[in-house]
Amino acid sequence: MGILEGMQIRHGINILDRLSVSQFPQVEMVKIGAQLGGGMEHTVYAYGIDQVLKVPRRIHHHPHTPEQKIADFDTIKRHFPENTLESEIITSQDKLNYLLVQRRLRNFKNITPQNMQEVRGQFLELIKINQRLVSEEQICLDFLGKEGIEKCAMSLVKGCKIAPEISNIVIERRNGTVGLVI
Repeated sequence: MGILEGMQIRHGINILDRLSVSQFPQVEMVKIGAQLGGGMEHTVYAYGIDQVLKVPRRIHHHPHTPEQKIADFDTIKRHFPENTLESEIITSQDKLNYLLVQRRLRNFKNITPQNMQEVRGQFLELIKINQRLVSEEQICLDFLGKEGIEKCAMSLVKGCKIAPEISNIVIERRNGTVGLVI
C-alpha cells in the first residue's frame, strides 16, 4: 500500500496554494507536482522525487503561526523521537506564514483494527508517552486526524462496513522494518 492508494490525485497546484507558495522564494515551483491528499490543516503536494510540500489550508478555524508550528514539532520530536517524520518548516519573509517540507512516505498504511496487531507494542508505547504529555504539559497528540475521524464516524453510522482508521500516525515499511510514523 502506498501514498497514492485510495486517494484521488489532482495534477498541479491550485491557484490559492500557488499564491501562498509564492511568498516563499526558497521553494522551487517547478518541483511541485500532483496533489496527493490533505488533512484538516494542510493540502499535500508531491515536491521533487522524495519529498512532499504541505500548504496550510486557509479555511482552518485556528491556523497555526510559524512559531506555534515549530513549537509543535519540537514537542513531538522531544517526546516521540523514534517516530517523528523528518520535517522542515519554512517561514515566509514576514514571519506570518509557513510551509512544511517532509520526507515522502512511499510504503505506508493507516492503522486499522485489522493491522493494529503488527504494531501493538509500539502503539501502546505512544499511548503511554501521550498520557505523560497530557499530565505534564496539558497537550495531547491527535492520533486520528481528519481522515481517521471521518472513517470512525462512518464506521459508527454504517456499522462494520467501513473500518475505523488512525491517519495521523501511520505504519511505514522501510528498509525491511515496520514502524509507526507521526
